[in-house]
Parts: sequence; C-alpha cells; structure tokens
Amino acid sequence: MGSLLGLVIREQYGQEAFDLVEETRASAKARRAGEVAETARLLERMRRLPLDSKRVLIKAFANYFLRSSISQRIINVYVAARTRSKLARSARRSTPRFLT
Repeated sequence: MGSLLGLVIREQYGQEAFDLVEETRASAKARRAGEVAETARLLERMRRLPLDSKRVLIKAFANYFLRSSISQRIINVYVAARTRSKLARSARRSTPRFLT
C-alpha cells in the first residue's frame, strides 16, 4: 500500500514531494521512538514549509490513512465472514441427524 501511494505522489507531485513525505514520515517515526530533539526539528520544518508543500503533505497522509482504514474494513469483513462460515460448519457437524 505504501509503495502504491509513493508511486501516486511521484506521478502527481514529483520526486521532491515524495522526498518531503518520506522525510516527514521518518522524522515523525523517530520522534515517536523517543528522539526528543526530533520534535523541534519536525516543528521547525513544518513552520518553514510553503503552503503548497503543506497541502501536498496533508493530502499524502490523509490518503494513506484513508487507504489504511479501507484496508482494515475489508480485512474485518473477511474475518467475520470466515468466522461465520466456520461456525456454520461446526454447527452442522454437531447437530444430530434426527434434528435436521
């Protein structure tokens, strides 16, 4: 999913936009891992970004999280259907023949 989004960003906005998204993602990941100084660097980078670059960044992350959400919903539907199917098979096996 990430590589598909990267391809779309490159095609629509160019390599520079892709690099910005990747740098921001890596910086946020480092910040979450406990690199305290990364917070200040990330905030400063965001302050200096031109508005158009901020728009691209917001669109890229929004698109990523939307695709993640859709993917998770599909997985949930698949798992629920599979569970129902297993339960139905189990119920058929455990039901005595004279009750069917």
